[in-house]
Amino acid sequence: MISSRQINKRGSIAVLPALFFMLLTGLCSSISYAAWENVSGVTIEQGQRVYERSTRTYYTFNTLTNQSGSDLQGSLRFLVTSASHPILNADGVEAGDEYYDVLSVDGSLADGQSLAPVRFNFQRIRGAFAYTVVLQREVLDTDDDGIPDSEDLCPNDATNLCMSINGQVNGGGAALDGASIKIGLNSVNAASIGNGSFTANVGPEEFASDNINTFFPVEVIAPGFATGHGKVIYVNGTNSYDFLINLEPISTTIDPENDDVTVGVDINKEGAKVGTLLIPAEALPTGVTSVSGEVTYLDPTTDDLESTPGGDLLALPEGTDPNDTPVPLESFGMMEFNLADQNGNPIHELPAAAEVCMQAGAGLSEGDTVPLWWFNTANGLWEEEGEGTVVDRDGQLQICGAVTHFTWWNYDHPVSEHACFKYHMVSDQTDPINTSLTSSFVWRSEGVTYNGVSPERATDRDANDPLTPLPNDKIDSLTVKRSIGANIEQNRVYTYIAGTKVYLKRDGEEQYSLTADQTMAAVFDDPTASGSGLRNVNVQNCQFLDYMDAAPDGILEIVTTYNLPPVISQFSAVSDSIFPGNATTINATITDPEGGAVSSSWSASCFSSFGAGSEDETIAPLSETKTSGSVFSPIFTAPTTMAGPYENCQVILQATDGQGATATAEYWVNVVVENFIFVAQGIVYGVDGLPLLGTQVQLVDYNCGNSYTETTDINGQYSINIDLCPGTQPEDFRGQFETTYIHPNDISMTTWVQTNHVENNEFRDFRVENIQIVPFPPFAGSCEYTPPSNNILTCQEDIHLPVLWGELSGDLHAPVLNLPILSIEHKSGRFDFEIPDTNRAIGFYGTSSYSLLVPVGGISRIMGLEEEVGVPYSMPNTNGMRLDLGNYNVNLHINILDNVGLPLSGAQVNYFSEYSEGASVGITDAAGELNLLSLSVPASNLGFQYQGSEMLNGYNAYAVAHYNGEDIYATINSQEQCSVVLRVYDEQRNIKVNELINVYVDNNSFSGYTDNNGEFFFTAPAGSIIEEGLGGFFYGDYWSPQQGVLIGNCPRDEFDNPEDILLEWVQGEDEIFFPS
Repeated sequence: MISSRQINKRGSIAVLPALFFMLLTGLCSSISYAAWENVSGVTIEQGQRVYERSTRTYYTFNTLTNQSGSDLQGSLRFLVTSASHPILNADGVEAGDEYYDVLSVDGSLADGQSLAPVRFNFQRIRGAFAYTVVLQREVLDTDDDGIPDSEDLCPNDATNLCMSINGQVNGGGAALDGASIKIGLNSVNAASIGNGSFTANVGPEEFASDNINTFFPVEVIAPGFATGHGKVIYVNGTNSYDFLINLEPISTTIDPENDDVTVGVDINKEGAKVGTLLIPAEALPTGVTSVSGEVTYLDPTTDDLESTPGGDLLALPEGTDPNDTPVPLESFGMMEFNLADQNGNPIHELPAAAEVCMQAGAGLSEGDTVPLWWFNTANGLWEEEGEGTVVDRDGQLQICGAVTHFTWWNYDHPVSEHACFKYHMVSDQTDPINTSLTSSFVWRSEGVTYNGVSPERATDRDANDPLTPLPNDKIDSLTVKRSIGANIEQNRVYTYIAGTKVYLKRDGEEQYSLTADQTMAAVFDDPTASGSGLRNVNVQNCQFLDYMDAAPDGILEIVTTYNLPPVISQFSAVSDSIFPGNATTINATITDPEGGAVSSSWSASCFSSFGAGSEDETIAPLSETKTSGSVFSPIFTAPTTMAGPYENCQVILQATDGQGATATAEYWVNVVVENFIFVAQGIVYGVDGLPLLGTQVQLVDYNCGNSYTETTDINGQYSINIDLCPGTQPEDFRGQFETTYIHPNDISMTTWVQTNHVENNEFRDFRVENIQIVPFPPFAGSCEYTPPSNNILTCQEDIHLPVLWGELSGDLHAPVLNLPILSIEHKSGRFDFEIPDTNRAIGFYGTSSYSLLVPVGGISRIMGLEEEVGVPYSMPNTNGMRLDLGNYNVNLHINILDNVGLPLSGAQVNYFSEYSEGASVGITDAAGELNLLSLSVPASNLGFQYQGSEMLNGYNAYAVAHYNGEDIYATINSQEQCSVVLRVYDEQRNIKVNELINVYVDNNSFSGYTDNNGEFFFTAPAGSIIEEGLGGFFYGDYWSPQQGVLIGNCPRDEFDNPEDILLEWVQGEDEIFFPS
């Protein structure tokens, strides 16, 4: 601001010395004007104000100097944000502020340079003179998508899908048609066509990062193959990318009919055992009763590593910062687990650990440990989680470790010592730039002396490196395991051409070519100098790949003439499922990339889980020769005699070109017997354990919507012929038996028995058109097939109604459950109690009490069907139990002990009702006790949860309320032992004498035999309260977090002494579990 002025000798009015200041507004600050932003790091010198008599105006000269540290380019302008005097010569006005254009769109201002002064004219008026000015630059947004061009990777595409990925999906030796492809974090979807190719348009919204590269994550799913995961590395300025992925066929299927993961299942690949999977019963998620699925093993000593998720084995070691630079891995084997429960729901997370074992490779000895890693699809990295130990399993060394979730798992050692090669592949060394092969091939290295792969990455070019056409002064590189001392590591270099793996071959001095024969590939000794092209670290130490030449310069001239193997595509059958003795046409297109003639060679074999068939399947003609691109259409004829209701037949095609190169692929055809009969039969046993005659059995087919009803005969037997609808897949069959009978209390009851099954994966791709197919088998019982004249599949499913009952009784409190129907959910099924008029006196219409006989064992839930309210309970024995219904009050006495049994005082306890909102806080006294009196229990409540950060590391516990005024004693970490008597019965209610029993309690085990009274004795810690509050321990054939018997604390006599606990059990399996 001008504080004074003076008259000079020339008669002009001059201001005091010029104002000079630095603008420090934020670079790319909020844009006040639609297409302009303020610029920082510049100075604007505002010259002194001068009065010009001829025009009767004031003016100043304003000079811009660039001190930002970088050149300024594009349109620039001075924006006058405030002025005491009106401006007269501005180039324009925006939002009421005048501006002056100082640099055109194609202009530039170098760092440290100044522009010619710009004159501002002001109207002469009275008053103090002052103005402020900022520098702005134009923000170009060509496609008008709200993203400035300087930040927009797709400046000319408002959809921001300017990048394309041209991909190829192979598996089983052939191009895969119909594979599902998901690209990016926001899931751009595509599907492969007949030749395995796909194209997808993507943009920066799909980017992910592995802390080294920005990339497009690609996930590929195809039936019969493991899930594929790849990376398409983003290169600045590149909009088109080629991508190839090889899917590995599934190694092993888990069939719950034959495989029990709770005792362990073998993982086999091509007939050889490669590992095991064990999911203990306590590790099964809530409600899971059986596990099916697919497991795929990648052998790191073979080309299986080409299917490695991510393709680069980059990893984050345990304990490192997620933003740290990842390291490569050396693999000892990896597996993918795709598991599902009895209802087909995927199993990902486990409440406890499972054991995963893989065969141990060379160099490992018993007792060695190997880190365990899982593949994180979000960042494309392997993340360390635990470790495995090498153990001897049945004479085979295996690496075994614990996992709590299922995905891809990998036993690996991180490669801590890295080296690198640099190279520029060309077709003519005399003109390396114009004959560059950089964009023609994507190279990889694979370890010869170690199990690792590494992708090509562009890295910084040094002064002694050859020039390449790569942008940003880069050169291609490969990162390998560093040789140390006398331990020389080695690798091979390969690429893919038309889906075929091709190695770099050294033919002599400065002579290189390509070969599909691994034995002919060049073997390179890994450098001893440390460096990583993956991380772009110490790349000045990278060795030229042509180091074996006399004068290595990093330029490799390659003879690219190469006989590519034929390509098999559009491999299919006119009908995937046919009848015995019938025929179908197999079609496959064979193409020679060089355009020569191609030949076919065919074979076929059929397999059945029911035994050997007639083996008279045929395919003809066995061989033919045609021109490239021809369709070959032999006739496959199914076997005439079947070992079972269906067989799975493998058709193998070997294609050969004129120079002897071959390719192999396979296809599967299913053969199903015509007009077979599917019979479900069995015996219904009543509540007395004897066959139940005259009882209706209904079977509901979930898939087809059919319902079948039969009545048991004099022997309690039923038999139902099932007609499955066309198109049903065996693994999808779901059914339910419903049996209605009369409760001993003359109360009508219905039980549901679920019949869920997921069949052997040998038939998982079974597809049937207009043919009725049979599940294999859908029931827990055995199934037999009677070929060929009868074609009957008979499955036995006996239904056992509960034989142990106890009286459930109690008082009714407001709100009274005023319903004529109650439902009991129990391990044996679900029971609906319809209360007849003659029984209303027991209390279901407003009276004060009730009484019902209910099944013993397991966790049950009593509820009113119309209001969806429920009260869980456990009926431990036939002596019965009291359970009040409605709202009532109880007294909860909490006693917290430390790990040696001493009272834990001052522990904070957060207690609250399971279904209530909020929590109350209490503190234990000097005796470690907290007494909570007259706590209200809602009608649908199980009990109370209490927890505290000082109490056993925040241990959560539950107590169950049974009746009004009850004193509930909940001791946490009690040293006291409860005596438990387990009385065992068979399904006919006979006691089981001399029966082996195994019991697991708090990581302890008890083993022995029942006595002459069918009883087995053991002890359990007081206060054993299971998670979810639904049982104190679980046992037998219905082990589940939703089923069990609650112990809580030991029962107390009038002197507060522990009493024995009686548990009665109808034996299904020999194991009883307590929580650990």
